[in-house]
Amino acid sequence: GRRIGYVFQEPMSALNPVLRCGDQLVETLRHHFDMDRRAARTRALEWLERVRLDEPERILRAWPHQLSGGQRQRVMLALALCAEPALLIADEPTTALDVLRQRELIELFGELRRELGFSMLFISHDLGVVRHLADEVIILDRGRVVEQGPLAQVWRAPAHAVTRALIQAMPRLDEAPWVAPAPAEEPVLEVGDLRVSFAERRSLWSKKKRHTAVDGVSFALRRGETVGIVGPSGCGKTSLARGLLRLVPATGQVRVGRTDWMALAGAALRRARRHVQLIFQDPVAALNPRLPIGEAILEPMRVHGLHDDEGERFERMQALLEEVDLPAGWHDRLPRQLSGGERQRVCIARALACQPRVLVCDECVAQLDVTIQKQVLELLLRLQQRHRLAMLFIAHDLAVVRLVSHRILVMDAGRVVEEAHPDELFRAPRSAMGRALVEAARWGAQSL
Repeated sequence: GRRIGYVFQEPMSALNPVLRCGDQLVETLRHHFDMDRRAARTRALEWLERVRLDEPERILRAWPHQLSGGQRQRVMLALALCAEPALLIADEPTTALDVLRQRELIELFGELRRELGFSMLFISHDLGVVRHLADEVIILDRGRVVEQGPLAQVWRAPAHAVTRALIQAMPRLDEAPWVAPAPAEEPVLEVGDLRVSFAERRSLWSKKKRHTAVDGVSFALRRGETVGIVGPSGCGKTSLARGLLRLVPATGQVRVGRTDWMALAGAALRRARRHVQLIFQDPVAALNPRLPIGEAILEPMRVHGLHDDEGERFERMQALLEEVDLPAGWHDRLPRQLSGGERQRVCIARALACQPRVLVCDECVAQLDVTIQKQVLELLLRLQQRHRLAMLFIAHDLAVVRLVSHRILVMDAGRVVEEAHPDELFRAPRSAMGRALVEAARWGAQSL
């Protein structure tokens, strides 16, 4: 097993949820090399530093669920490379990373490949990333190779329709935004001085230490408006979403309409939850693998007592499947029978089943190829217009956020460091993080 390393597409599914990240690295190192636990721990720290993870000591002690998607993916990269394989198979390793970390990882792949001398099979839907890394490219469609050759040749003169579609679907910085001007309505979601922190301890006998993930964030969201949230991996984007949804302990003010969200508890909170729904980053982890997709959509309607009887709920479930461009007859299929894009459509239908006022989209297109990503984004905007939904759109791809957002919040180290209209952000970013994200987005676009 040491000769081949594998970086999986979905790190939350690949990492052991009941082992700390450091223990998983130590276990791998001790299995492949003759070293004691202390030496393995030192080597594990070195690998976490090599994959550019901030606070490696904290990551070493953390459980996988305490990390952001980007941080988990880089732990997976360290696990794959720490045995120094001859071949690295990387299955969408940069999918969950922001543009800054993508650029760092692309450069890191080159450095480590030269240093360790491994070959690499790089699987990706991100053509910009492929352009930076590959010597040759293979284009697949429905399990068959439809085009193959030197990357520069395929890029300059794509011969197959699938290749041309992939290139044309890439978000571009000179493309006009897809959203109409935001309606002038009262805020449906108001967040004030929101703070989220987690208690950590080094061992059973050490004192707990607080790690602040969200530090005093405030903003408002109007009906029919999309606010984009961008920032580097680990900056607190997902913790912000979970905090305002009361999925993790948080302090501050959150109002949904006229309801003080933070004052609710028990049955009152459960009833109110249907008004703010979350579309998760990883649809595989978000859907029960043993539950047919129709039941997954019916369940929230039953929980909240929506519609008069089971017959009406079943009709509504079928209508929701069709609304997200899936056949109503698929209601008895299991999640494993669907593609990644189809599973994410099911998650969108499940969120809509609650008749929400606000959709929180947490990296909901990050794991999709560019053609499916464009379809899902167009679907979300169509649903927003139809239902007058307010959307909080969290993503690391600034080019995508620019297309679908009326305003953009830039986060860094748990704080909002800049708020701007998308065009204003790209024209003259005011914060250091805003400038870094815009520069990285332009660097990615230049590769095309």
